[in-house]
Amino acid sequence: MVEATRDRPWGQGNPDWKLYAYAPLSDVLEGVTVDSHFYVLLLVGSGPAANLLAVRAEAFGPRGAHAVVEATAGRPAAAEKDYNGEPVQDYVKVLSWREVR
Repeated sequence: MVEATRDRPWGQGNPDWKLYAYAPLSDVLEGVTVDSHFYVLLLVGSGPAANLLAVRAEAFGPRGAHAVVEATAGRPAAAEKDYNGEPVQDYVKVLSWREVR
C-alpha cells in the first residue's frame, strides 16, 4: 500500500479507498429513464495531503466493458479570493482528474 507504482503514484499518500455508493446506472440518473446494463460505483479516500479528497468512479458493462476515472478535490485556502475579491471557502474545487487505463 505504501509503495509508489504507476497505479499508486503517491507512495505513502495513496488513498485507502472506501466504497461510498454503488448501483445500476438506471437507478443513479434521477429523473431520466435509461435502459442500461451498466453498473457504477463510487469510492472515496484520503488524498495525497491532509486537506484533499480522492474520488474514484468505476463503470462496468456488458462484454467486459470497464472504465475508471479518478479525481482529487479540496477546498480552496482561506486566503484565496474570488473574482470580486471575496474570500472563497464554501465550495470544493477539482484539482486534478485522470482516466485510469
